[in-house]
Amino acid sequence: MLTHDNHLWNAINTLIGHGLREHDRTLTVMSLFHIGGLGSHTLPLLYLGGTVALLPAFDPENTLATMARERVTVCRSWCRRCGPR
Repeated sequence: MLTHDNHLWNAINTLIGHGLREHDRTLTVMSLFHIGGLGSHTLPLLYLGGTVALLPAFDPENTLATMARERVTVCRSWCRRCGPR
């Protein structure tokens, strides 16, 4: 079980380690129940005051269109989601 403090310090360490800034914008397609979806950029940018766009599921065309429309500056994804199905 992860505590609120675990998530807080993960967000702070991610901000420092990834060099995220308050003007950054991200797209979260990964599930928020997974640390990759919640902790990679979502919570850190929310903590910092950045912008987070959420999609309910991965669809290549919708993802690329949303990235362009939302002017995404940083994004994290699993490579296997982008490959053949």
